[in-house]
Amino acid sequence: MISDGSLTDGNRNGFAISSTRKEFDYGWGISLDAFVCENCDWRYFHSFESIPKLCPHCFRPTLSTLDQNEISHLITNPPELYKSFTVDQDIVKKELLKFVKGIRFAPKDLSIQNLERRLNRIFLPKWLVDAAVKAIWEAEVGYDYQVVSHRERYDQNSSGWKTQEITETRIRWEPRVGRVDRTYHNIHAPGLEDDAELLQRIGNYDLSKVQHYEVSGLTNAYVSLPNRSEGDAWTAALPSFQSAASGECKLAAAADHIRQFRWKPTYDSQNWTLLLLPIYTTYYIDDAGAPQVVLLHGRTGRVHGARKASMKRARRISLMIVTAATVIFLLSVVVALGSIFIQPLIILAGVGFLLSILLVILAVIPVGLVWQFNRRVST
Repeated sequence: MISDGSLTDGNRNGFAISSTRKEFDYGWGISLDAFVCENCDWRYFHSFESIPKLCPHCFRPTLSTLDQNEISHLITNPPELYKSFTVDQDIVKKELLKFVKGIRFAPKDLSIQNLERRLNRIFLPKWLVDAAVKAIWEAEVGYDYQVVSHRERYDQNSSGWKTQEITETRIRWEPRVGRVDRTYHNIHAPGLEDDAELLQRIGNYDLSKVQHYEVSGLTNAYVSLPNRSEGDAWTAALPSFQSAASGECKLAAAADHIRQFRWKPTYDSQNWTLLLLPIYTTYYIDDAGAPQVVLLHGRTGRVHGARKASMKRARRISLMIVTAATVIFLLSVVVALGSIFIQPLIILAGVGFLLSILLVILAVIPVGLVWQFNRRVST
């Protein structure tokens, strides 16, 4: 269990000043520290003046620094492209308010102030690979053509048959064989093992417009390093090479469609670089004292995170209601005994008994609402 105190030691971003910094340039044009999280196994570069105490991905205090020898086998080339953060603070606050709003009996730590104060900017890595490709390909290419036909239909208004002209678009398929000999640039491949899961949570990025890497873009931001090797990513990139080649072959054949594309390519002169994509991360502490991570898309503002209500708060409120019911019940007993001497007090005692029973019933509601809310958001 991690307490809130252990998660917020240091300044507002959870930094702790360290005298053992291991800065290197790595060819990125800026001095960088490298570290790894022993909990989630994510690796990072950052250029802050202090070493972070908490992992900006899982928010656990399980970070250790890496030296140049440990990091050089992961990435040596600087990024080629990146997409900057475009979501301004007003939109960030608006989206986080939506996240917080409507959570019945929210954990005490879950507030817009805490989420904003703990925000981190991270660039997620995506591999870019260039390769010279040679192949013989074969496929069926399709050409659209129109066929005019006529259909007879009965017109009730004129009580007669009318001829209706119908134009249909059909496809004429023809076999084609050709040769590919060209270099494809910046084919995308996932840089993280959980790349698909992350994109499913926060949404995809528009990769049609990207910027060339600038050192200034890394200001006050972390860079997550690939945990997926080039060899592993290469397998994921192959369908994109085929898709690019298929599209160009369709264009070369001046066709409208292509299908059953087959080829046996050879790849040479591979060159690997990175594309960096922006994401915000923050967190709140749940009932168990564990950090619940909240993600926010750096371009669209889309938020994803576990919206958990606090069973601890609900039980505390239920206990207060039961305590009040118990006190009212005991007072009603005293009043009922007093009715032996003052008979009208029996009415007041009866009201007290009914009120205590009602409160006991109401005490179940907070726990039931939290259980229902957490069950609904977890499905």
